[in-house]
Amino acid sequence: ELDTPEARAPHVLAVDDLLLFRTVPRARRGPSLDVGVPLKPVLQRYDDVGLRTKPSKVHDYEAAQDLLGYRLDCNVLRSSVERYAQLRRGVAALESRGWAHSREVEQLVGRFTHAFLLHRPALSVFSAVYAFGQKVGDRRAQVWPSVMKELRQALALLPLVRSDLSRPVSPVLVQTDACGTGCAAVYTT
Repeated sequence: ELDTPEARAPHVLAVDDLLLFRTVPRARRGPSLDVGVPLKPVLQRYDDVGLRTKPSKVHDYEAAQDLLGYRLDCNVLRSSVERYAQLRRGVAALESRGWAHSREVEQLVGRFTHAFLLHRPALSVFSAVYAFGQKVGDRRAQVWPSVMKELRQALALLPLVRSDLSRPVSPVLVQTDACGTGCAAVYTT
């Protein structure tokens, strides 16, 4: 049952990357106050429960920084210049070669998908790339013109995809997963 102590106890705790954002209210006059969470207590809590952190991946808040293939700049998250360059090179290599294994196209689409998670409607550009993967299977084949068109469109959309983190968010965090009984939903405030 959802309202029991057992339901509140975590079943699995997996932390890949932790992003700590500080909320800085925008004031009309005077300096804004930093009301965020300091990094040191968070790292101490990780240590208290036995979770290790990778020092190379631990950075305190900066107004402009690169993280997880994104660029955070003044509360706006978008693809980093490096990520854009990698995708541009991948699409250009595929176009110049003219053939590919379905796995190569899937890897490119996966990288685009990661970038498009900032604005999910951008994923609607893809259709033929999925059909190509299913039709070609494990062999190599000539890249369909429709696949190249979708990859070029995705590349053109990439600089426009962004997420403004200063927008208000829901007070409830809901996570769902596929489940045959319909019970794979958790929430917290």
